[in-house]
Amino acid sequence: MKKIAFLYIIFFLLYSHAKPQDYFINFTASGASSNVDSVRVENLMQDTLITLKGTEILRLKLIYFSEDDTGQTNSKISISPNPVTEGCMIRFFAKTSGTILINIYDSTGARIAQTQNTLEVAEHYYYIKGLSYGKYLLEINSQDYAYSDTLISNSTNLYQSISILYRGKKSNFFIPQEYFYARTEQVLPFRFNDALKITAYAGRHKKIVVLRPNEESTTVNLFFQNCTDANGNDYPVVKIGDQYWMASNLMTTKYNDYTEIQLVSDSNTWSKLESPAYCWYKNEFSETGTVYGALYNWYAIDTISNNNKNICPIGWHIPNSYDWKSLYDYLGGNNVAGGKIKDRGFDYWKIPNTAATNESGFTALPAGNRFAGGAYGNLGQRAHFWSYNEYYAVYAWSNLLFFSPNDILRNEHLKRYGFSIRCVKD
Repeated sequence: MKKIAFLYIIFFLLYSHAKPQDYFINFTASGASSNVDSVRVENLMQDTLITLKGTEILRLKLIYFSEDDTGQTNSKISISPNPVTEGCMIRFFAKTSGTILINIYDSTGARIAQTQNTLEVAEHYYYIKGLSYGKYLLEINSQDYAYSDTLISNSTNLYQSISILYRGKKSNFFIPQEYFYARTEQVLPFRFNDALKITAYAGRHKKIVVLRPNEESTTVNLFFQNCTDANGNDYPVVKIGDQYWMASNLMTTKYNDYTEIQLVSDSNTWSKLESPAYCWYKNEFSETGTVYGALYNWYAIDTISNNNKNICPIGWHIPNSYDWKSLYDYLGGNNVAGGKIKDRGFDYWKIPNTAATNESGFTALPAGNRFAGGAYGNLGQRAHFWSYNEYYAVYAWSNLLFFSPNDILRNEHLKRYGFSIRCVKD
């Protein structure tokens, strides 16, 4: 009981600082291409980006800690980030050589994680991951010194396995030997828990990957897939969970058997249609079509209406309600998934573009819609995506994103509406 009481007394909140190390990312290719031509890396949290040749190495210059003007840190233990979302790095100075014991206690005083190492006199780094939501006490004990500090976790994941991983001492962080051979590198500022959107190019192929490289140097294998429509348009591909999605809106004017889809510009004609058709927002292909893709009525994807044709590239299909639900569930549910698939910033979305991080790489754009009566609206404010599922008679299901708030709404609309289309891999 005295031990628990002591733990409660020393619990306090302290935000600390530490010094950086660098990580290295190497790129390889497989699938439809065995070579990477170029790589564009965007730090989604820092608003920084860099473009590399496919043969270059990305060096992540870690800036997750900062120092004051004297160059000294503010605590015997430095923790960043704190509060923690997924993981954090801790730094401390071992005053003497010998065995140290690191313990983590929860708010009841129960020890939930422990590790033991023999350290020499130096500044040492550990990485902690797996903490569920709550407040924790971190203790570092040796025969000659003891440190303690508070950890705050904002993680929404429950019942995780907690790990305390040794990462090295100052000036000798582990960098795999293969990163030392004669290859040039490019440097990008980086903080722990930042999300990196990697867009890789190989010929006509384009692959998107989102990484949170919080632990060690690594090699990213970019698996390129064919995603080309009947017009010859190539689409970027992103893997989200177990699914492969197109990362831009469909803009084909043909089915994948090369049959033409009817282009309907006249509003009166559009309002009476019960057959496949597409259009460009406000009939301006060069202004909107090249950015947002085309708008299609639901008849264009209905196999009964289009004589069993597929509007998606070969090997791809229109997502049904199960496909969309799998996407939302993987991203945390429809209440938060909207922000994770919307393109960041205000180049396309209207302010405030609530909670938009695009950390999935889906890159949803607010293409607006064409109403059943033929008028256009909501460019910059909404993104509508058709689902393959029919609702009832003249209605079908769609998925709706707003510039505010950040959720996704599943809704039924008249089949004559013009919405965007994303395809998912078979």
